[in-house]
Amino acid sequence: LKLWNQSDEQEEMIDNIEEKLSYVLLFTSVNLILGFFFFGAGMALLSEDSYTKVILFLVGFIVCVVSTILIQNKVVNLEKEINPFLNGSVYDFKFSQKWLDSCDEAIKLNVYKSSFKAYKSITNTCLILWIVCVLGYNFFDFGIMPLVMVTIIWLVQTIAYCIESIKCSKNKIN
Repeated sequence: LKLWNQSDEQEEMIDNIEEKLSYVLLFTSVNLILGFFFFGAGMALLSEDSYTKVILFLVGFIVCVVSTILIQNKVVNLEKEINPFLNGSVYDFKFSQKWLDSCDEAIKLNVYKSSFKAYKSITNTCLILWIVCVLGYNFFDFGIMPLVMVTIIWLVQTIAYCIESIKCSKNKIN
């Protein structure tokens, strides 16, 4: 980034940097999800009277969450150097909204396209998990809770998408 002199000829260099930053953000998102797994696994191990395992899982949770926040802060600050019009701090509870509000139309279009792709992926994943839960309930005695959880996630995702779509349609007409 320090070598970039903001000329059109070096625009490819900045695109390459932004792509690498996107992969870093992907890593931090996965890291955060794994941190929550560590937390849940640690809580599940409490009943086993194995405090060493619980402590390791809780440390894993803390390390994952703290490293995610610190790395995301560095990425956001670097992105703000590249695009000075972007605003927000990862330490702000309304960061996502402030960031999106400061994005230009090209970035917003990318966010919207990515969001729709995620919506479709989650719908397909929920369908597959629903089938697994139904089969597991009938053949492996999973119980009803996995089916309930998948259904709740699927409902929340679908309802949120549809309500937002309705709101956007109303705003377009007015």
